[in-house]
Amino acid sequence: MVFNAVSSRVRWAISAVAVLFMSHPAPSEMDFILPISELKAQVDTWATLALCSSDRRDVAKGTIVKSATHYKSRMNGGHEKLLIVLQTPHAGTITYMVTDRGPDPDEMAARRNEHPSMSPSAGPSTDLSLSSSDVWADDRIFIPGTRRFQSLESYKKHLGEQYDALCTITLNTPMSLAQLAVLLKAVYQHSVHYKLLTYQCYWHAYTIWEIIRKEFGGDVSQNKLQNKRGKYMGVNIRREDSVEAITDAYKRAWVAFGEEETRARQQAEYAISQVGCRQLKFSGTFVDMYLDQAEERGRAEGEARERARYEAERRELEAYRRMGPLKGY
Repeated sequence: MVFNAVSSRVRWAISAVAVLFMSHPAPSEMDFILPISELKAQVDTWATLALCSSDRRDVAKGTIVKSATHYKSRMNGGHEKLLIVLQTPHAGTITYMVTDRGPDPDEMAARRNEHPSMSPSAGPSTDLSLSSSDVWADDRIFIPGTRRFQSLESYKKHLGEQYDALCTITLNTPMSLAQLAVLLKAVYQHSVHYKLLTYQCYWHAYTIWEIIRKEFGGDVSQNKLQNKRGKYMGVNIRREDSVEAITDAYKRAWVAFGEEETRARQQAEYAISQVGCRQLKFSGTFVDMYLDQAEERGRAEGEARERARYEAERRELEAYRRMGPLKGY
């Protein structure tokens, strides 16, 4: 079971990297939020990629969360997810992402192979075998691709065929995509395991939505369906009340993110200054070498002139000697 879990995580990471990089010879810093092909990846992998370089961090910090809508399925155990609307710094482009939680699909398949009596049609939200703590959580995101982009309104219409919109918060205080990535990662790290009775899709959607509402505020649109949150067939399903704890974890992680960014900038500035010093030192050394060489050339030229004068005088004396004694004196 542990091997299946590890191999599953590795496969997910490889597939996410493949989508982002292998399909594009020269990926841009926008690929993680405006990919050419639609992107489906685990939250942990996606958040790491979204913040992995200075260019991508700049895009993440410049992309703004406009709203978050809590959706609930009318089938499949009442699965719940969030639709988050984003405005990118790429000419103000509006795009969106969907995030939700389920059990790891590979582990589910492995368990069904071990217990053939398990019904694959029951759906992950109603599978009572998931009460044990060794099932990896599958916190995931979906982002539409630009090649065959489905507009926000078109996607909402498609979503509405199976899901009800329960409540929407339209933010007044800016929240960056970088902050959202850190928040989603904090939610996942709070419980990396899927637990049917506590850490399931209801908990995931509720916790993220509530933290966004409390930390950033905004206009909340509600309807008569809002009280369906966290319910299965009208019955409240227990979920872990982790809003306060995860809010604290998110704030600490965001401060650490800022400190790491500051350290990276300082290291880059130091590296640049060192390059400048080396260039200056090299320049000074070059000048010193040029002067030394000029001095050496001057010395050599002076010695050559002395040798030439000495040779001229020597030849003149030899000529006198060959003439012999002067007569008439």
